[in-house]
Amino acid sequence: MRDGRNGYVNQDGSQGALRRDETNTATDLGAFAQADWTFHPDWQVVGGVRASRVRLGIDDQFITAASPDDSGTATYSNVSPVLGLVWHALDSLNVYANLGRGFETPTLTEVAYGPGGVGSNLGLRASTSRQGEIGIKWQADGQRLEAALFDADSHDEVVPQSNNAGRTVYQNVNGVRRRGFELGWRGGFLGQVGTPGQGGGSRIEAGLAYTWLDAYFGDAFINAQGQTVAAGNRLPGTARHSVSADLAWRPLAPLTLGAEMRVDSRVYADDLNTQAAPGYAVFNLRAGYEFRLGPTRVYLFGRIDNVTDRRYIGSVIVNEANGRYFEPAPGRRFFIGLRAAL
Repeated sequence: MRDGRNGYVNQDGSQGALRRDETNTATDLGAFAQADWTFHPDWQVVGGVRASRVRLGIDDQFITAASPDDSGTATYSNVSPVLGLVWHALDSLNVYANLGRGFETPTLTEVAYGPGGVGSNLGLRASTSRQGEIGIKWQADGQRLEAALFDADSHDEVVPQSNNAGRTVYQNVNGVRRRGFELGWRGGFLGQVGTPGQGGGSRIEAGLAYTWLDAYFGDAFINAQGQTVAAGNRLPGTARHSVSADLAWRPLAPLTLGAEMRVDSRVYADDLNTQAAPGYAVFNLRAGYEFRLGPTRVYLFGRIDNVTDRRYIGSVIVNEANGRYFEPAPGRRFFIGLRAAL
C-alpha cells in the first residue's frame, strides 16, 4: 500500500498553506499452513499457523525548522498458531472449541499523528492476543441455531488516546479483555426455506441474533490528560447488549414483505466512562416483488429505514478532545431499487 498524505493550515474552514507532505508505505509478507485431521468418524482436529512480517514506512518531504523530519520505519513480526476441535455429536449437531493467538499491527492511519497531534507515531507496538471459543451449531427441519461463548485477552491493544480536530492519536494499552456470548437462530415455516427474490422459498422466514459483550480495561493506565483510567472501565465504542431480529412474509409467490429491528445498549465515548450515548431501538420495513420480462428475471424492492424517525446517536468519536463525542444517525430513510438477472 502506498499513501500520499498532505496536510494544510486550516484558515477558518478554508485551505491554507501546506504544512505536511509525506509518502507512507505498508508492506506485508506472510506464510501460513493449515491441517485438518479426522481421527475418528465423530471427531475432527483443525490446526494452523501463520508467520507475518509487516513494515510501515514514512518518507517526509516537508522539512522545516518548525516541522522536523518525521521519516522512519517500523517492522513487526509474529508467529500465530490456532487449534480447534470439532465433535460431530449428531448429523444435525456439531460441538466445537477453538484456541489461538492473534497479531494485529498498527495501520498507516493509526501511526499518522504522534502525541499532541503532530509528527508520526511509529513507536506504536503491535497488539497480540489470546482467544478462545466454545460453541454449538445445529440445523434440522428448516431451523438453524448457533451459540458460542468467547474470551479474548490482548496485550498492547491499539486504542484511541485523543481526537482533536479530526486528528486521532493512538496508544498501546495492556490487559484489554473481551468476553461474551453470541446466539443466532433462523427458521422457515409453512414451506421450504428460501431466499426472497430468488424464487421459491417459505411463506414465513424469521431470524434472531443476540450478543452480550463485556469489553473492559483489565489494567489501570494514565491517559493523555494525566488522569487515571480505572481497571474495569468499559472499552469505549462497545455496546454490552445488541439484538437484531427480522421477519419475512411471502403472502404470494412473487411478493415478499419484511420487518427488521435492531437494539443496542448504551455505548461509552471515553476511557473514563463519563460520557455515553444512550441505547436505542430502530425498526425497518421492506418489500420486494419479482416478475419476468421475457428471459429476464426482475426484482423490484424498497425499504423504509428508521420507520419511527427515532433520533439517536449512530456513532461516537472516542476520546474527542473538545467534548464533541456524538454523531447523529439519519432519520427516516426511503430506498427503492431494481435488480435484473438473465
